[in-house]
Amino acid sequence: MYSNGTVSITESTFTNNTADTSGGTNGGGFSNRGGTATVMDSTFEGNTSGENGGGLSNRFGTTTVTDSTFTNNIVIEGDEPSGGGLDNIEGVLTVQGSTISGNVLESTSSVDGNGGGLRTLHGTLIIEDSTIADNRFNFTSATGRKNGADGGISSIHSTVIISSSQIISNTVSSGTSSSATGSGIDAIKSNVSIDGTTVADNANFSSENEFDSMGGGMRTDQSSIAISNSTFSGNQTENSSGGGLAHFGPPSYTVRDSNDLGGPTYNFIDISGSGTALGLGNDDSATRTLGFDFVFYGLTFSEVAVSSNGYLNFDNGNATDFNPTVSSNACFDQQSAPNLSIFAFWDDLDPSLGGEIYVATQGSAPNRQFIVQYDEVRFDTDTETITFQTILYEGNNNILIQFADVEQSDRASGNSAYVAVESADDALGSRGDNLPNDNPTSVESTDYHDCANQSIYLKDELAVLFTPLDNLTITNTTISNNTSADRGGGIYHHGYLTGTLALINSTTIYSNTAADGGGIRDDNDTLTISNTIVANQMGGNNCAGGVTSDGNNISNDGTCNLSTSGDQADTDPQLGPLVDNGGDTETHLPGSGSPAIDAGNSANAPETDQRGTGFARIIRNLMDIGAVEAQFPPTITSFTPTTAKAGDTVTIIGTNFFDVTEITLGGVAVESFEIVSATEIRVVVGAGASGEVNVTTLSGTATDTGFTFIPAPTITNFTPTSAREGNTVTIIGTNFTDATMVSFGGVPATSFEVISPTEIRAVVGAGASGDVSVPTPGGTAAAEGFTLLTGFDIYLPIVVR
Repeated sequence: MYSNGTVSITESTFTNNTADTSGGTNGGGFSNRGGTATVMDSTFEGNTSGENGGGLSNRFGTTTVTDSTFTNNIVIEGDEPSGGGLDNIEGVLTVQGSTISGNVLESTSSVDGNGGGLRTLHGTLIIEDSTIADNRFNFTSATGRKNGADGGISSIHSTVIISSSQIISNTVSSGTSSSATGSGIDAIKSNVSIDGTTVADNANFSSENEFDSMGGGMRTDQSSIAISNSTFSGNQTENSSGGGLAHFGPPSYTVRDSNDLGGPTYNFIDISGSGTALGLGNDDSATRTLGFDFVFYGLTFSEVAVSSNGYLNFDNGNATDFNPTVSSNACFDQQSAPNLSIFAFWDDLDPSLGGEIYVATQGSAPNRQFIVQYDEVRFDTDTETITFQTILYEGNNNILIQFADVEQSDRASGNSAYVAVESADDALGSRGDNLPNDNPTSVESTDYHDCANQSIYLKDELAVLFTPLDNLTITNTTISNNTSADRGGGIYHHGYLTGTLALINSTTIYSNTAADGGGIRDDNDTLTISNTIVANQMGGNNCAGGVTSDGNNISNDGTCNLSTSGDQADTDPQLGPLVDNGGDTETHLPGSGSPAIDAGNSANAPETDQRGTGFARIIRNLMDIGAVEAQFPPTITSFTPTTAKAGDTVTIIGTNFFDVTEITLGGVAVESFEIVSATEIRVVVGAGASGEVNVTTLSGTATDTGFTFIPAPTITNFTPTSAREGNTVTIIGTNFTDATMVSFGGVPATSFEVISPTEIRAVVGAGASGDVSVPTPGGTAAAEGFTLLTGFDIYLPIVVR
């Protein structure tokens, strides 16, 4: 089925369909090309594609899949086969409450491929509450150089958001002289966020031991990764490194333009009337202060040289060069200079012939912008003018290039210009280029080992955003029981440039196995750990390489360089087994005597531990080391009195009365309570009921039985409302069972009888007019309006004549 419009697929089955297996085809079951599609409660099974998306292909469109199943679909061969179950190219694909299982990506020749279960390329992928399981990427040929990425999910130049999902038992395998990476997840130049997810029992059976063959659970290459509240367990690499997770590659950038779904919005900020004119001549430059620190390829700068030839340079020594060639086959990495540069429109421009270059710093900390605007600037040998600008953003270090007027001629439209960023050694970078087949207005991100062809995609009112990719942040996560044949049983980290940031916070790395660095292997001295347990690996030392402590860590050996405040080296953390301790993922809970308890640094702590809602990260104003907080559930030993009315005080005796959030009597919240100590609470009874006594803290709820609530009586009415001494008055109301007295105008009745909880009959005594009142152990009920009759009644005969 093919669609390029709007389509809704509900309660449907796509089975045993085939898109041409000779290659170049997409979507064995369904192909959405540029349209909007919704798939609900449907099954895609046994479909085959010769290129991308055995079950479904989303290309340049928006597809939402809900409560559906993709199973046993297959992609065979093709130029670069990808996405055994689903494939997403330059689109937005959302998968909710669905299962992607048993899909296969099969390669029998010397071609690359990605994603046995699912692949995204230059797109956005959102996975929620779904299962990606038992998908396979197989290289069946034993000859030829082939690269494979991931049996489960493959991301290339994409944004991926995964939450509350299961990525389990996916595999990649390859023949001799072939490599396979990231059995569960593989990310190249991508932004990936993973929360509340289990990545378990994935396996990499690549025959190679190199960077292209890493990551049993996940491999990331030149990407920014944020992992929280998740568990990586039971993953393995048969011949390489990073059993749980392998993170490597230099800082890099991903590139999107305003034509892409989810790309930047063009919004030119004209500073020609407010900025500072530089007055540059031909092949000239000027160095200007940014007004804030800006991080570029892992290095921090406070000033930049503005070149008249359309680029910014942080090296300051090479800011006057212009593009020496207009050849369409020139490779960018052949240029030895300038390095450390941002090329918005690198060409032989000459502002002295007309136009101007303006600079300005706008906004306030921490969200300032440094803007460089080339305003109606001429080429050195051409009368045409162009207008564009580069914006550097404080904080997120994004780079935005906006083209306002570049379409006057072939040359002005970019035929001779480079649009790119380049690192310090000219070996690393990202460029803008046209995609040759399907979407010539899009921007492709690659490195400088590829040729940067002429940037003919440039158009008026085009925005191009470069986003840095260089972070690994792991919070509230457990990495356990993973295996690597070489380095880093839990985590293998290999960066290239100083400034690469990799942070592990409040995480347990436990019972992993590797020949070198059973828990963590860091090759570049850039991995920082804090509030973290790295201990009791099954094979290999806890740490290898240059792991840096930021404090409050535990290791049961001396290999993790633990010498900062709060660190505990050569200490057994005394953790329990990896089991369900609540929440969506399995965890290791600290034992009652664990040295991790209350030993963490609570500054900037997350609100909850790995288990999420209901499991506070800080208990008793203290935080444990590791991914989960030890629990101290309260207990109730006794309470007195066992019978009480509203307003009475009840004392509760027990243990662990810390962080009390609620107390109820008979299911009704008390009016107030006071924590006298960890073993005593005094509560004031409010409106309540008989039943259980419950004390709830951040660690659980304690319950005792036997509380009796004495409700207050009420009077609904009484009759008659006027009576003499000795007359009987009937009182109707509630809760009269234990009435101790009835009075009229404050004078006790001669006698009374409780007929039922809702009725009393009372004999009026010598009294006074006023309130009728009925006291009980639960309080006193009163009603106004009783009149006492006094004197005598005289009856006179009437005679009628």
